[in-house]
Amino acid sequence: MRQVASGNLHCQIPLRAGDQSSLAASIMQTIQTLGAILGEVRNGSESLSVAAQHIHSTSQMLAQSASQQASGLEETSASVQQMSNSINQTNDNARLTESMAEKASGEAAEGGQAVQQTIRAMREIADKISIVDDIAYQTNLLALNAAIEAARAGEHGKASPWWPPKCASWPSAARWRRRKSARWHAAAWSWWTAPAACWRKSSVPAGAPRTWCRKSPPPPRSRPAASARSAWRCNN
Repeated sequence: MRQVASGNLHCQIPLRAGDQSSLAASIMQTIQTLGAILGEVRNGSESLSVAAQHIHSTSQMLAQSASQQASGLEETSASVQQMSNSINQTNDNARLTESMAEKASGEAAEGGQAVQQTIRAMREIADKISIVDDIAYQTNLLALNAAIEAARAGEHGKASPWWPPKCASWPSAARWRRRKSARWHAAAWSWWTAPAACWRKSSVPAGAPRTWCRKSPPPPRSRPAASARSAWRCNN
């Protein structure tokens, strides 16, 4: 009993053969039953220890997964925040672009109005220039008529000696002379620079005067002689 009390359940009590009802046999049976129970308890505790280890490893894996999910959620939240900032910036840029487009549209409308005003002003200037040209043309005609009359009167000895110089000193007379001289020089230059194909060379013998084809322009008339220019002193 002392050994059993100290925890030794493997001790043996000597029994007589066939003794099953004595106190010693009952104690021995109790010791064997306790040993079997303790063995089952030991096996259960070992199973519980293994299960606890599995539970611990599983809990660690769950904690790691939870940590990874938390970091993933943080990254997702940061991405969502960045997307929100990008959307806000895009909205700001869209509003700025809209305001710039409205401003450009207003400036374009103002520019169109300015162009229309410029066109109207140019038309008015063109009308005034045409009026001035008409006046100058009429003035030139009057000067020409006056010069003709003065020349006729001079031929008959009735012209005043100061009239031709007076006509020649008019501002319109100098401009008329410049225009007339420029037209005459332009016509002469375009005629003299005509293509050489306009000459008829095949049927013209050597030394004979050249003739002109139908496509060539007529030669410009020569300027008046000195005797004729004296009568047109106001304009030439």
